[in-house]
Amino acid sequence: MEKQLQVKLTPRELSVLRLVANGAPNKTIAIEQGVTYRTIVNQRSSLYKKLNVHCTADLIRRAVQMKLIIIGEE
Repeated sequence: MEKQLQVKLTPRELSVLRLVANGAPNKTIAIEQGVTYRTIVNQRSSLYKKLNVHCTADLIRRAVQMKLIIIGEE
């Protein structure tokens, strides 16, 4: 039996994660969220650390596996 990793994400991190999964670039996410580009870069870095991944593809894969996001549903 595989132990399920528990991760606590903020509402903002979940929002950024969903936008990343939908293919939005950092600049677009920053504009939509009303924050700076650098803030989004920092939030993505935090997501990578919390989900223990090193690239966007792995971030999305892990988020789907953990049921943090659902691909293909709006």
